[in-house]
Amino acid sequence: MNQPAVFISCVSPEFRQTRSRVAAILTRLGYTPVIQDIFGTEPGDLRQVLRDKIDACEGLIQIVGQGYGAEPPTVDADYGRVSYTQFEFLYARSQKKKTWLLFAGEACARDTALERLDLPSDPAHPDPACYQAERRALQLAYCDERKKDGHLYHIATSDADLDLKVERLRDELAELRGAFRLWQNKVLHAFAVVFVLLALIGGSIWLFGFMQHHEIQQFSEDARHITKEKIRAQLLESVERTRQANLVQAEKAEGWKERERLRQGAEKAYAGSVSRIDELAASFAEIEGTAKSSQVFDEMTRILAEEGVDQALAYAGTKRPDILEKVKARTAKAREKNRSDLLLQLKSAQLEAERNHPAEAEHLFAEILALEPDWPDTRNAFARFLVQRGEVIEPAQGNAKLREAVQICRGTLALNQREKSPQDWATTQNNLGNALDDLGTRSGSEEGRKLLAEAVAAYRNALEIFTKADLPQGWAATQNNLGNALWDLGKRSGAEEGRKLLAEAVSAHPKRSGGQDQSRSAPGLGHEPGQSGQCASGAWNA
Repeated sequence: MNQPAVFISCVSPEFRQTRSRVAAILTRLGYTPVIQDIFGTEPGDLRQVLRDKIDACEGLIQIVGQGYGAEPPTVDADYGRVSYTQFEFLYARSQKKKTWLLFAGEACARDTALERLDLPSDPAHPDPACYQAERRALQLAYCDERKKDGHLYHIATSDADLDLKVERLRDELAELRGAFRLWQNKVLHAFAVVFVLLALIGGSIWLFGFMQHHEIQQFSEDARHITKEKIRAQLLESVERTRQANLVQAEKAEGWKERERLRQGAEKAYAGSVSRIDELAASFAEIEGTAKSSQVFDEMTRILAEEGVDQALAYAGTKRPDILEKVKARTAKAREKNRSDLLLQLKSAQLEAERNHPAEAEHLFAEILALEPDWPDTRNAFARFLVQRGEVIEPAQGNAKLREAVQICRGTLALNQREKSPQDWATTQNNLGNALDDLGTRSGSEEGRKLLAEAVAAYRNALEIFTKADLPQGWAATQNNLGNALWDLGKRSGAEEGRKLLAEAVSAHPKRSGGQDQSRSAPGLGHEPGQSGQCASGAWNA
């Protein structure tokens, strides 16, 4: 098992994109991420599916938020009333899997607003607020239990903090490679005789090399100890200067209570800094001269040990612009290579969708986004796929797909600014309009009007790029979609406003038949505005 598998558990509507980032980190660290999307609209009981997936994994990371998520159709015999997400952690722990809990703070990004989480899927539910409050209470109780039952947990204050905490699990995750190392040991044992013979033949050479290595290593350890002590002394001096400066400021405050508060704050900050100095000094000394280090880092360490914190920071400041540019260039090159390699996977997903294999297509899209979550081509293709699925499957499940498409499109717009790639941006706006249009036509009264108005706005944004002169096929398809949305919105609006919107719909495409409701153009037109060789006008003709 060269790459141990780790199951990533979370409430999908709350942390789907966060889970994708965690999956990308795990992949980079050499682990295979395993996920299971659950939105509450899936038929049947998914517990056995989850058991099978978790059994095949060596560990589980759970991102814990405020959402309760979907729950099994019956109370669990072992754990009582739990959601699927809670079940994943409890089952993994019962199977002696390595488990980690990451509590996501309020500043962490969520795919669905908290007020929209844990609402009933049935819009006709008699008391949505009570339904939501009950599930929030169950999730709160679960969080309290996990914090009290002795299991180690981490609290992430932001997205960056959460990503960093996953990165820092590197050493703990390394324990999962134990099975692979055990297998290696067995293989090595089979060749023990050969190694013994080689050792006897080259024993004297090895002994000499070992002694030389030991002496060099001892010298290196002594040098590191000296470096650590020098850095520690410089850090203590810097911390003491900061403490004295804070105390001087405290004395300038008005009122004895304020002065006392500032003094206590200065002493508390000083104590905290001192408690971390040994660890910080050791971290510099341990990296210096190793494979992790660089010439610039070694020079900074030397300056820190000999000249102090201020000079080390000044030196680092002079090197920062070059380092950032170098890292950005390296990252962009790696991203370009990844996307080139994954293009085969993307086209496979699209082909699976075209031959009506939605499960296979969705699995392929998920695999790509786990590795390249910010890739506009994949995000746009996946959004189109979700809209197409949402239009043809059972309405409740279809609406879930359409809402997911809306979330993906809005996330893509946040990642891919208009100035960076105008046509990709316009394609995303068109996809967003399609998803909102479908949701609007399926929703009642005011909610439907609001969604249709948002769809109209998205189409108009797309038309700022898809102009008739520059991109006639994209213009025709998007203009067609805009006319449909305006027509639907006009029929739902009041007399004067409705007439105005219907007139705009007719103006959007002059061949619109008066009063006759037309369907949206085919997916090859309305859903892929950049596709050539198509004509959008056919969908408008009677």
